Amino acid sequence: MPEEDPFGGGRWPIRPRLQKGEGLASWWLRISGEFGLRPEAFCRLVLQRRPLYAPDPVRASEHSILDKLCAATGTDRREASSSALSWYVGRAFWRMSASVKAAWVLPMGKTYERNRAPGAPFCPLCLITESIPTFQRDWRLAISSCCLQHNVLLEDRCKWCGAPAAPFHAVLKGHRVHLCWACGAQLGHDGTTPADASVVQLQSWLQQTLEAGWIALSDTQYLPGPAAFEIVHRLMSGIAIRDHHAAGQTDWAVQAVKAAELPALLRATSSGGSASSAIPSSLRPGERHRLLRGVADLLADGPDALRQIIQDDLVSVPRSASLLSSVPCIRLRSRDGRPGRGGAWASRLHCLPGSRGISGRISRGMM
Repeated sequence: MPEEDPFGGGRWPIRPRLQKGEGLASWWLRISGEFGLRPEAFCRLVLQRRPLYAPDPVRASEHSILDKLCAATGTDRREASSSALSWYVGRAFWRMSASVKAAWVLPMGKTYERNRAPGAPFCPLCLITESIPTFQRDWRLAISSCCLQHNVLLEDRCKWCGAPAAPFHAVLKGHRVHLCWACGAQLGHDGTTPADASVVQLQSWLQQTLEAGWIALSDTQYLPGPAAFEIVHRLMSGIAIRDHHAAGQTDWAVQAVKAAELPALLRATSSGGSASSAIPSSLRPGERHRLLRGVADLLADGPDALRQIIQDDLVSVPRSASLLSSVPCIRLRSRDGRPGRGGAWASRLHCLPGSRGISGRISRGMM
């Protein structure tokens, strides 16, 4: 039997609000810290569920945790739904699974691999300038390497002791999420490294794709977001394979990338579950930044480059969903902000007035 909620199931006396762009893992860890509870005790006593021994709940649990947190803190459910990792389904990848998460989502820090594993990515300037320091949801995508607000490289280590950033373990030790779990120092600082302009432009373009769910290739053709993100992800992996990168290698550098290499780089990786698919998520921000600089060079033509990749059949996407010859689709969501059946894409896709319409085959292919 679950233990009784000490606050009677109503509004909590301590109600930390979800901040703009904050991830669900950061939010519930901040709340746990405000209560002065270890994360496991917070899950058992307050959320009334089995303890989470990692900051990310599985997808089946995300909605129940969001329901509880929103009801107890007075947070709008629709607003909070965008903090969950499942928000990326239909935008950055087609589905959520353990293999997809391993390939796309960076961990919140693994302290038991101190010198090898990447820590939780963060922007040092955001952590010292925000009134309430948080870990942003988009920092954890494997194709993210810089902060678009300050145009600086993300970091994943404490500047003072070198330990990987790990908010979960910081809360376990009684620290706030923005403090180092090992030495207790502030992770934020102003000694940052400027990001490459081409990478900032590429990430801005990808961020717009996340928000819209598609990229306009022409006046009548639209590429679904997951297909575009798969291209970027596989190019990063292909460049790493070409340059013989190995996890934990410190003297590794990215060689210049030529446009003629693009087909070979995409063919070097296979979609869906190959060992190479986890390469970007195993790298530190600076290493991902170097890979993204090469990707930015390859995709300098923007929509034209993506259209050519799809037409040359270099990337496998769900049947009939590679190029949508219609106007953009509208996602249908329930009033509480949850996606309908089929993930972020609704079970039925509607087009704006005046479009040619989308066939049932395309609708099924996008689920």
